[in-house]
Amino acid sequence: MKKPNILLLIAFLLSACAPATTVVPTSASTETSTPAPTATQIPSPTPTIIPSPTQIGGSSGRLIFAYASAEFKNDFPELQGESNVFMANLDGSNQTPITDGLNGNNELAAVSPDGTRAIIHSWNKKISDLYLVDLNDLAAEPVRLVPDATAAKWLDNQRIIYIGQGEQDFGIYTVNADGSDPVNLEHGDRDQPVEILAISKDRVYWSSVVDTVRNDKKHTYAYYPWWTSLDGTETGRLRYAGRPISTHNFRGRNLAFSPDGTRLAWVEAGTPDSIHPYGSYLHIASVSDTEYPLSVDLISSFVDLKWRSDGKSLLVFDLGSVARSDPNSSNYGFYEVSADSGKVLKNYHLSDEAMIGLNAPSLQCSDASPDDQILPCLMFGTEKNADGYSIAKLNFLDLKTMTFSEASGFHFLFMGWDARQIAWVP
Repeated sequence: MKKPNILLLIAFLLSACAPATTVVPTSASTETSTPAPTATQIPSPTPTIIPSPTQIGGSSGRLIFAYASAEFKNDFPELQGESNVFMANLDGSNQTPITDGLNGNNELAAVSPDGTRAIIHSWNKKISDLYLVDLNDLAAEPVRLVPDATAAKWLDNQRIIYIGQGEQDFGIYTVNADGSDPVNLEHGDRDQPVEILAISKDRVYWSSVVDTVRNDKKHTYAYYPWWTSLDGTETGRLRYAGRPISTHNFRGRNLAFSPDGTRLAWVEAGTPDSIHPYGSYLHIASVSDTEYPLSVDLISSFVDLKWRSDGKSLLVFDLGSVARSDPNSSNYGFYEVSADSGKVLKNYHLSDEAMIGLNAPSLQCSDASPDDQILPCLMFGTEKNADGYSIAKLNFLDLKTMTFSEASGFHFLFMGWDARQIAWVP
């Protein structure tokens, strides 16, 4: 049977006519019998068709994200709940809530591949449910899809995979988008699943959590990646050097699967020595063989990883490098690493101010746009609002020029959330 507090633990961790033909008039003389010249018809110019511009960011050019009450209360005073999910244009205009309270705390779980529906994780201290929202009809009430659940992703436009309580105890299930035909893939009797990390052609990758209490009575959480076949017949751990791979960051951040789910990159915090002076490593491997990865020296283990859409390289944001190394070094700050050779392809020399804040990392990046042109990143500075919250500014990183531009019109604050799960409407 499931542990009674696992849902609360997981919920806490989630705290786009031709002109008329011109005819030359006929001319005739009254003093001569010379016939009038034949009218000359000038061809109509071919109309110039201006193609619709490609929507930057994807077909819709819209974002989905979560606001806490401190962020939405001035513009939406009647909106209920501690947090709600919104849609907006890339410039922050036309902000529209797609939830209104529900169970109190609402966050985006996943958007369907066709961009028509979103799964919302809604929770409070007692309950944790998944709701389905029709993005083409926001006036329609959200439909509770699965009770007692915490995380979900779309397998396709019709079927969902989620973590939660089902008829066969707590575990990983697939279900149709109307809630029918649930199938249990993993009972969770090996370890309790808390997050779905990635889906490949034949596997789902998920993480479990171990909670330990240190001597100072503070909780330390370690997350371990697992895999389960989509037919539910096999489950296994991802291991390196004979030990299970682990990360201390919820939802990955320093553990990332390639877009097709065939490769894994993760960070290992090691011990410095004379050959490897920093002691931390970026490992890159096929998911079928994580024991023998390609390894790259890192300055710190406080790293955020993002795969490029072609799966050939990774963007590395080493947030902990600012205080520890020469900014002229190739693996300092923000740089790109080849997934095939481990070589640093280019260092983008992001400023120290953009890399690290006073009390928390000032850079939190979400996933790149469907066209791989834009990477949304929240940047936190020392500026505070009237309530004392640090103001966060949404910036778009142009993935061609590798330059940042601020997106005005958003009202993000530093609330201790993990990148806000800013997502794109496909």
